[in-house]
Amino acid sequence: MKKNSFSGQFDTTETATASNEHKYKYVIMKVNLIERDAQIAFIMKYYPVVMVLPGKDKSIRLILLVNANDKAEYDRRVHILYDSLSSQGLKVNKNYKNPSFLKRIPKAIQNKTSVDGGLCNVGWDEWYASVLFDESLLFDGLPKPLNLSDFSGVVVKPENEIIKGVLRKGHKASLAGPSKAGKSFLLMELCVAIAEGTTWLGFPCSRGKVLYINLEIDNKSCIIRFQEIYKALGLPINGDGNIMVWPLRGKAKPLSELSESIIQASIDYQPDVVIIDPIYKIIAGDENSATDMGKFCNEIDRITKALGCSVIICHHHSKGTQGQKKSIDRSSGSSVFARDPDAILDIIELEADTAITDRIGPDATAWRLEMTLREFKDPAPVKFWFDYPVHRVDHDGLLSDACARGEPAKRKTIYERNEETISTFDKIGKEKVPLSDFAREIGVCEKTARERIRSCAGLTYDNGYVSKVNT
Repeated sequence: MKKNSFSGQFDTTETATASNEHKYKYVIMKVNLIERDAQIAFIMKYYPVVMVLPGKDKSIRLILLVNANDKAEYDRRVHILYDSLSSQGLKVNKNYKNPSFLKRIPKAIQNKTSVDGGLCNVGWDEWYASVLFDESLLFDGLPKPLNLSDFSGVVVKPENEIIKGVLRKGHKASLAGPSKAGKSFLLMELCVAIAEGTTWLGFPCSRGKVLYINLEIDNKSCIIRFQEIYKALGLPINGDGNIMVWPLRGKAKPLSELSESIIQASIDYQPDVVIIDPIYKIIAGDENSATDMGKFCNEIDRITKALGCSVIICHHHSKGTQGQKKSIDRSSGSSVFARDPDAILDIIELEADTAITDRIGPDATAWRLEMTLREFKDPAPVKFWFDYPVHRVDHDGLLSDACARGEPAKRKTIYERNEETISTFDKIGKEKVPLSDFAREIGVCEKTARERIRSCAGLTYDNGYVSKVNT
């Protein structure tokens, strides 16, 4: 939470009478500092500071926003400010809590342009909500309990959505899928979507910074992949530096040892998202042990708290056919992986008809993304193609009938099938269509196409051509 400031040298001997409208709006506090620059920067970042008045030696006087309606509310809010500043190890003089001390503030500070013009970017409610959630105030090493009554009248705003409708900043997500499924490509595309503020599999992404931790791919190959993805998407690699790639292939170590390195390496960069690809390289202990994996997830929590960012991990499916399982149960190892993330993203390959696949590309594969979300309503599954080097959503509905291996096929009614067959014919836009072309359009062989035409009252087949029945 950033605050603006206005500091400098003032003639503090000049006096003015505070108007009634300012009576309970501000408080002046004298603070003695040990490390002047660092502590002032901390105060300006985390407190509702309107102005800083330099004092003698290392002391300063802070003008803080209180914005109270009456004396009782003013006293309570000043007490909160005092306790909060003191809890950070700052020495605060208690003698400056009376609103009458505003009379001693220079006229320049009482000028409406300076004070009411917005030198402090947040109101009391927004600042106080941040204090209530500030886990730096601990007891016995644990966050303080929250009293619900403290939030009365306080507007608590959720964090920004990194992936709209899917993941908030500061939350955790996992992407799981079978081995060699193109998960890294998909995550690299997510990096690009966040870096450029575009969409990922149809989901809008907020523009931000990404740290992509590459534990598996050769360094040069990783950079080449990013370049090819940008090219395939028709985007230039901009100079904003929104994607940082950390090449750790061959340097992996357990997350309990790596997490501190991630935090230290990211402090200056301040990423909005950290992507760890893949996690099997940094898992210590038994993947099937809830205790061991619980410790692993705690390390991810540590990264999110320290950096205030989201963390997305890449995981793999268990062995065997996955179509008969729910998406939340496909990840390998302990069920902790199904319980801990705020967003579980799972991809599974679909068995698409060859005639349809060939229309996308000779090496294209069909997939489905399913999500289980804690913060949002689960969106509808997304079917898409992996056409190297990018994934593209199936907007044409070519995969509407495609199922995963082991998954029971959805049977359509005759009415639904006939409507779909006629709709496909209409899209071609010709009075007569060769049977071979029509079969390719609906993604079946010619024999199956003839059977569908015979069962469809709106179409007819004659001498190798399909046409509409005259009515």
